[in-house]
Amino acid sequence: MVWNIGRSGTSQALRFWVISVVVLCLWGSREPLVAQHVFIPFTRNDSAAHYQYDSLYRYHLRGGNLKEAARNLDQNAMLFWVHNAYEKAVEYFNRSLELNQRLGNQNGIAGINSNLAFIYADKADYPRAYDYFEMTLAVRKAKGDILGVISALVNEAVVLNNMTRYSESVAKLEEGLRYARETNDEKQMRSIYGMLTETYQKWGKADKAMYYYDFYRSFNEYVVGQTVVEAKKELALQRIEQEKLLLEKRNQELELQAQERANARKTEQLQELTAEQRLLVDSLVKSGQLRSALEADKRAQELENEHLRLERKNTITYLVAAILIGVLLTVLLIHLVVDRRRKIRLNVRIQEQNLILEKQNVKLEEQKSELATLFQKEKEARTLLVHKNEEIQASIFYSKNIQDAVLGHNTPLQELCVDYMLVEKPLAIVSGDFYYARALPTGEMIIALGDCTGHGVPGAFLTILGMMTLDKAIFDHKLTDCNEILHVLDAEIRVLNKKNDIPYHSMEISLCIIDRERKVLRFSGSRTGLYVLNDDGCESINASSYILGHRNPLVGDTPPIYPVHELPIRKGSWFYIFSDGICDQFSETGERFAKKRVKTTIETFAGKDGKRQQEILLNRLNDWKGKAEQTDDILVLGFRPL
Repeated sequence: MVWNIGRSGTSQALRFWVISVVVLCLWGSREPLVAQHVFIPFTRNDSAAHYQYDSLYRYHLRGGNLKEAARNLDQNAMLFWVHNAYEKAVEYFNRSLELNQRLGNQNGIAGINSNLAFIYADKADYPRAYDYFEMTLAVRKAKGDILGVISALVNEAVVLNNMTRYSESVAKLEEGLRYARETNDEKQMRSIYGMLTETYQKWGKADKAMYYYDFYRSFNEYVVGQTVVEAKKELALQRIEQEKLLLEKRNQELELQAQERANARKTEQLQELTAEQRLLVDSLVKSGQLRSALEADKRAQELENEHLRLERKNTITYLVAAILIGVLLTVLLIHLVVDRRRKIRLNVRIQEQNLILEKQNVKLEEQKSELATLFQKEKEARTLLVHKNEEIQASIFYSKNIQDAVLGHNTPLQELCVDYMLVEKPLAIVSGDFYYARALPTGEMIIALGDCTGHGVPGAFLTILGMMTLDKAIFDHKLTDCNEILHVLDAEIRVLNKKNDIPYHSMEISLCIIDRERKVLRFSGSRTGLYVLNDDGCESINASSYILGHRNPLVGDTPPIYPVHELPIRKGSWFYIFSDGICDQFSETGERFAKKRVKTTIETFAGKDGKRQQEILLNRLNDWKGKAEQTDDILVLGFRPL
């Protein structure tokens, strides 16, 4: 097929489209190096095979037969690989690799490195796959395995394409092409030209892709043509052999018929003898001369038959030669006719393709105009979106100013406590977590930490409502009982949920009232608990399981009782309250930080001041999170009353 794209003046966009279609057609059936990571359970036979290979491995290892031991490790590795258990497959291959290295088995080392490379490619870990292909390539180069070297270079090019390192991929393919040219391997040259076409197409270089596609097409036609000619020659030879067998069988039948005719003529001649001849025969028989006459006649007949057989053999030989020459000429003629018709059809297809390309060129120009219009509309929409986003950001920052203003009414923690630590990490600009610190008219102090439904602006509004409700309960209603204060909060939030079938709004809170004169801390909470750190270690105080603003159907509308814990305050004792954002933070592997790690971290705070505790907690949290996204607002407050 001849593509006249350059001479027709087709635009760069059309060239890129055409080469994309060609590559997809040529390489769409090629399977990628990436597979599905879903474990396939073992059947009974698979489990039995696994245990058998392990048993044989131990037996050969004890006997010092490292080669057989490595082979059984490879069998188990392949079994796990087939079932997508990649980590187990890698483990068995690495154990086999150690044995092959001890044996100095370079072929085994190259094969295992190649298998490991394919496994890491299946897992989409392309850098490691590339490293193992590099090791495979080094071994095959050292052994002079040209076909293996070409295969390793092509595999490296596929991995580099997946890492978008196209220039390095092209360098590997060109190296493989040099080896294929040295060995005059047309099939490998065809494969590499196809890979170069695909690589340049992915790279966005349509001209280079089309250039290599012309080479690929030429080699593909040649290889396919050679395969067809060889198949036709083989078929012609088979037909000639069959005809030769038929001729030999026919020759045997003719010889048998000739012998039967000769015997019949002799019988007729004997029957036609006259009475006189019979008397003569009798006389000859009597005298012993009949046998000699018959033997002489038999020899003459045998000579005649031999002469006829030679003539028949020569005739058959000439006939077979003529048939063979005729068959070869027929095959050649058929090949020429078929090739002629193929070229005619190919030319017709080229003309049709050129017409299609011209129509597509016109269509692409129309689409280009439409795309320009769409791009302009998208640009205008993007500008509007940026403007709206700026308005929303301004609104959120204004909400933060309101929230900061409300939080600013807190009594400074250094005035209420000897020492404290505070970690605030909002998920968005504004937070759904808050802390509340006040000096009560009774001389006591209250410190609370709340976690409202959601985060961002909705959560921030609930924090303002929570702080205002706490002020109302303490300063307006003069409440100092933890249970009563929580009832006021619960009733206020339930008002928000009255118009909803589902209670959308809720709050979890830890409430601490400090009585320095009695050296007692009263604690009550909704869902969130309290940790106490002193010389005896870290103790966990649980809160009520009821959520503020919700009602359990089993309880009804009766306000629940929130248990109040009265704890002694020792000198140097620390108290910690926190929202569930720190417990729900995930690591890069998808594991939660959880309360257990919060408690373990608090235990390391013993003997350290608040500033150092804050540094330890932030470092521990950042190390745990890594590159994972923050999942919720995080607020942790620790204080030492005495």
